[in-house]
Amino acid sequence: MPVKLVRKTGTLLHGIFVRFTMRLRTTRLYLSAIVMFAVILCVRWVFLVPIDEAPDEPSHLDYAFAIYSAGHLLNARDNPITYGYASAYSTYLARQTMLHRIAFHPDAKVSGAYGSGGYYRALDRSAPRQTVRRGIVRAPQYLEVNPVGFYALLAGWIWLISHVTDSLVALFFAARLFSVLLLACSLILTYAIARELRFPSSRALLLTACVGFFPLTTFVSSYVQPDNLSLTAWSLCMYLALRIRRLANRRDQVGLTRAVSPSTRF
Repeated sequence: MPVKLVRKTGTLLHGIFVRFTMRLRTTRLYLSAIVMFAVILCVRWVFLVPIDEAPDEPSHLDYAFAIYSAGHLLNARDNPITYGYASAYSTYLARQTMLHRIAFHPDAKVSGAYGSGGYYRALDRSAPRQTVRRGIVRAPQYLEVNPVGFYALLAGWIWLISHVTDSLVALFFAARLFSVLLLACSLILTYAIARELRFPSSRALLLTACVGFFPLTTFVSSYVQPDNLSLTAWSLCMYLALRIRRLANRRDQVGLTRAVSPSTRF
């Protein structure tokens, strides 16, 4: 009798384990699919929106390019603020893409050759080849109004990519793809937050899909915009704050994230 009971108990536990494992794998598969398709949609926007034509993108990217070119963080004491573009990269892109003739003019169009290999090669051919500059470096206008966190991370990302290619076109699109990577992190954290709030996995997946496929989400996450890091940082803060209920001795995690978050956006 005890042997039969042990066998039945073992079979029952094995069945529960198998069902739990299959459900876990299915949930992970659905979550991966949601993140993947949201990323694909963002990447489409990355290459569909013309260079420098996303809202406020030139000024945000100029800040990152200025840090990258200087090789260090900037401050208003040592770096005089300019109200044009601080980086030669930004000045060149604005001129070559006819930014000021197209922006805010609905009837203006980009060049018919835009998007072709020839167009990008021509853009790269005359692009400035910057090395780290010493001495006085002009600071971008956003130095006065935005925290440095996002721009410093983006400058570091551009620096890493520059070790692979010095193509200005590649650096520009790599900067946009950095925001896409942040979205992927934010979506995973969105699901994790929902689960910490005791949402069933199906409802947590639905919430994640709603966030990921909301039109404004995929659009803003496809270009250089510090709000993308703000979303990721605050999602991480929320997730850690919820976990603190079960891990009360890890307040340092939340404290660290809250310290990072103000460096991304007011």
